[in-house]
Amino acid sequence: MTKILFKTEDGIKETTLNKGERVLSAAFKLGLDEKGFGECGGNCVCSTCHIFVEKGLESFPATSTCEEDLLDTVFNYRENSRLACQLVLQQDADEIIVEVPSK
Repeated sequence: MTKILFKTEDGIKETTLNKGERVLSAAFKLGLDEKGFGECGGNCVCSTCHIFVEKGLESFPATSTCEEDLLDTVFNYRENSRLACQLVLQQDADEIIVEVPSK
C-alpha cells in the first residue's frame, strides 16, 4: 500500500493506492470527480484527469500512444504531465505526490 497525496486548489488530500490500482481510483476516493475530474470514467477519451506527477513517476508504466495523443491537447502540459486514468501502480512506493492543475 502506497500513500498518495493530491495537491488541489482546496489543499492537500491524502489516501492510499494499492499495486494494480489506478491513480484515478484514488482521486475518486477523495471525491475529486465531484468537480469534473475524470469525466470519462477512465476510458482514455478525455483529458479531465490530467495531473502533474511530482514524486513517484517510476512506479508507473510509460505513456501509451493514446495517452500521448490526449496529453498533446492539454493547455498546461509539462514534462511530468500524465493522465490519472492511465497510471496503474506497478510497484509500491513510500509516497506518491501529484498535483491537480487548476482549471
